[in-house]
Amino acid sequence: MSKPTELGSLKIGSYILLPVSDQPTGDPCRITEYDTSKPGKHGSAKARIVGVGIFDGQKRPHVGPVNMQVHVPLIDKRAAQIISIVGSNVQVMDSETFETIDVDMITYPEGTTGFPDSYGLLKIDDEIIFTVAEGNGPVNALDSALRKGLIQAYSELENVYLTDYKVRIVDQGDKGTDSIVRVLIESTDGNRRWSTVGASGNIIEASWQAIADSLEYALLPH
Repeated sequence: MSKPTELGSLKIGSYILLPVSDQPTGDPCRITEYDTSKPGKHGSAKARIVGVGIFDGQKRPHVGPVNMQVHVPLIDKRAAQIISIVGSNVQVMDSETFETIDVDMITYPEGTTGFPDSYGLLKIDDEIIFTVAEGNGPVNALDSALRKGLIQAYSELENVYLTDYKVRIVDQGDKGTDSIVRVLIESTDGNRRWSTVGASGNIIEASWQAIADSLEYALLPH
C-alpha cells in the first residue's frame, strides 16, 4: 500500500517508491541524500534525492520539481527480538504477537549505511543550496556534502580529492581530551598537490577549516 505526496515534503529518512511513476509501482527506498535548489529562470525549485532500496540496498537517484507528486509506501514498523542467525537467515519473534518469522539478512553495498552523516547549507551568489551526504566517518561525509554543493557552481572541483589526512595535538599539557588539535590535509587535482591546515578544540571544526581552505585554494587562478 502507498499514498501520494509532494516530493518537497520528504526528508532524510523518509520512504519513497523508486523509480517514480504515475502509478504506485517501484521499489520501497529510504532517502539517504536530499538537497534542493531555489526556483530559477526555468521553473520551480528542484529536489535531488538518493534512495537506498529496503530489500536490495541499491542506490536509486531521482531529480524533480518539489511540487511533483510521488508515492510513499505505508510501512508498519514493529519491535522484534532476534532468536537466531544462521548464515544469511535471521529468525525473529514479534514482541507483540510472539509470531516467529524467518527473514533474509540484507547486505548493503560497502559504504552505504542508510543514515546521513553530514549536512551542508551553502550560499553561492544568490542561490542557497542544502545538501546532505554520508561517508566513511563524519569527516568524509563533511567533505562530500560540501563538495556536492560547490560542484554545482564550480565544476572544476570534480577533479579535486584528498590524498592524506593527519591529526596532531598542538598543546598536550594537562588538557587531555580538551587539547587543541591540528588537522593537516593534502589534496590534488591530478596536476598539482597542496596542503592546508585547520586548528580547533573540535576535530570536526578543524577538519572543516582545512577542507574549506583546500577547496578555496583549488579555485584560485594559477
